[in-house]
Amino acid sequence: KNLPSIFGYTLENIKGKTTNELIQNGSKLVTNIEDILNYYSDNISFKKRNIVKMTKEEFILYCDKLNIKISEELYNKFFTYFEMLVEWNNKFNMTTILEEKDVFLLHFYDSLCLSKVVELNEEKSLCDFGTGAGFPGLPLAIVFPKVSVTLVESNQKKCMFLNAVKEALKLENVIVINDRIENYSSKEREKFDIV
Repeated sequence: KNLPSIFGYTLENIKGKTTNELIQNGSKLVTNIEDILNYYSDNISFKKRNIVKMTKEEFILYCDKLNIKISEELYNKFFTYFEMLVEWNNKFNMTTILEEKDVFLLHFYDSLCLSKVVELNEEKSLCDFGTGAGFPGLPLAIVFPKVSVTLVESNQKKCMFLNAVKEALKLENVIVINDRIENYSSKEREKFDIV
């Protein structure tokens, strides 16, 4: 509603329009969505994800805005996770995002943003299907020890990595399952608070 008029679209302008009507002006709409994202991203300091990266201080500050206090001990766990991710990525393809400031923003911080919509400071069970290198499950397990996190991954090498991180960080609230989503979900239906 409060967007500058140069964007040409506000919620009132597009409300009630059909998808086809919006697609007819597709290129204009996409351009304006890009402008809108740039406008709003200035207000949250992360302009575009591939441009702005997250320093240690910013990670701690923005986690604080999520009501997550990152102590030196917690930060060290995240840094160990980051180092292991880079090391293992040399052997197995874990992720294409490997620069420290990118990992802290796009993997760790993004994972923790779940806490904006779900209360995680109490006992809960969470299942992360197709977790890959552990996102969002492992960052959540690091910060929220009361949450029991089950990581389900079909790739055995990634499961080896997940177990190595679990052991290195002494995460007693993590279970790693090497299985396909279809198989595991048929056996464990309705078992988790959060999936």
